[in-house]
Amino acid sequence: MDVNETRFCLLYGEKNWCDLFTTANKSVLDVHKSNGALILKERSYRFYNRGELTQRDELLTRKDRRGADRDRYGNWYWIAEDEREIRFSSPGSRQFEHFWSVRDNVEKPKGKGRDFSPENLPALPLTMKLRGLAVTADHYLVVGTLDPAGLVIFDLHAGGPPLHMPWPEQVPFHPYDMATRPEGGVWILDVPLPFSEGVECRYWALNREFQIEGINQINDQQSREKGVFHPEREGERRLPDRVFPRELTLDLASPLKDLSPLAIEGLPDDSILILAEGEQCSEVIRYRFAERIGEWALEDLFEIETGE
Repeated sequence: MDVNETRFCLLYGEKNWCDLFTTANKSVLDVHKSNGALILKERSYRFYNRGELTQRDELLTRKDRRGADRDRYGNWYWIAEDEREIRFSSPGSRQFEHFWSVRDNVEKPKGKGRDFSPENLPALPLTMKLRGLAVTADHYLVVGTLDPAGLVIFDLHAGGPPLHMPWPEQVPFHPYDMATRPEGGVWILDVPLPFSEGVECRYWALNREFQIEGINQINDQQSREKGVFHPEREGERRLPDRVFPRELTLDLASPLKDLSPLAIEGLPDDSILILAEGEQCSEVIRYRFAERIGEWALEDLFEIETGE
């Protein structure tokens, strides 16, 4: 009996707890080895190889990749399985809702939307497929398109129909995956499908105005312009000089030679990580435009995020 006159039994360690275990709960309960507390039994996920897949399991391939991202308010957006629709889910909701599809009427309603825009926007081709998706720091939803190649851009703040940004027909463009850039804009991984050895892969850099930035960007710290706003404790921050091309050509993309890329991810210092298939296992490689910085490690990311 304690000071509150409450009767209780103290159970500590595997011996005491196991005396109370029944056959039913022994499969789901366990005892923590260090503190003697009762815990749920640990279950590790098993990754199956190709030979162990059952007839009901389907092996995911590159063509099954779509794209997904979350906005600043916690809403998730993703491309549906049919590659024609964008769906979303709000925080705390288990409902998957329709956001937009290529079958939607994209004509602009009169009296709504931006002040300067066409009276009517043409409908997008029903043959269009969606692949690759990202939400930018400026709250734009950017989605890659195939057949025809290009982008559709949604203003998540102002709403309204998407802006269609077609890619020049003479420049091959196969959006596969996207990642957000820290100062706005997106990185776009370009992988032609079906993929095979020798296929030329690359990635593109778009700034916050969705202008292409080529691989000839100047990254020398001494030649960078001063940033206007920055935290006082971090000292002066310099931004890279930007050089914008007069026309879009294939030479503006950053090549990924001798790689089998699977995904792209942006880092706070405006470099990127490429997840690629290796001979024995996947590898992660860091790039800054066309420059391959090297294999990536946890220590590298820690230094980037903390500045130490």
